[in-house]
Amino acid sequence: MYSNGGLILTMEPQLSDRIAKALTWVALVFAAGFIGYFGRYASKLLLARLHKRKPETTSSPPAPERPTTKEEFKLAKKRRKADQKKAKKAL
Repeated sequence: MYSNGGLILTMEPQLSDRIAKALTWVALVFAAGFIGYFGRYASKLLLARLHKRKPETTSSPPAPERPTTKEEFKLAKKRRKADQKKAKKAL
């Protein structure tokens, strides 16, 4: 492979440099992926731990009572309409 033509001898150092650079980039990408994966895993663990400590204090407000008879339903509907009219006039 070594010839006196100079073509192969001058290409050999460039080729080894390219291979070294390529391997360096491969190692960097692998390291970044490794760090990213375990960073994501650690953040999920941390969030799970924080959610475990925090007691759930959020509760929904009690549901309004529904009218049971037809007359009560009509009265509730009239009250809602009157409230909507008042709100509309206030604007």
